[in-house]
Amino acid sequence: MSNQIQGIQSTQSQSSQSTQSSQVSQIVAIQEQYARHMSTMSTQKKEEESSSSTVSLSDVREAVNELNSKIDSQAVRVNFDVDEETGRIVVQVKDVDTGDILRQIPSEEMLEFARNASKGVGVTLDTQL
Repeated sequence: MSNQIQGIQSTQSQSSQSTQSSQVSQIVAIQEQYARHMSTMSTQKKEEESSSSTVSLSDVREAVNELNSKIDSQAVRVNFDVDEETGRIVVQVKDVDTGDILRQIPSEEMLEFARNASKGVGVTLDTQL
């Protein structure tokens, strides 16, 4: 009986991992779509405003909100945000059930590096042996 229960739990675990893998693939596709969208927006802005070569923060926030609303129905939660200090877009993939961050792009370490670099502060890299 316990072998049957373990077999069922193993099958459920494999199914859950397969589902998460599929969802991560969907998230990557959404990220690629977002990158294409941002590229298009940037090109349109350049044509409209020859004096400015960057996308406005309000346009980025609008795109971020649109993407967040599109992926609300996923078993994993993906949050798109803008880091206030660096202005970089931050993507976090979270487990819906636990709230754990499965992946963050760029990593917190890279964001810290960018924050320090923009302030002109020396950067120390921590390594584990």
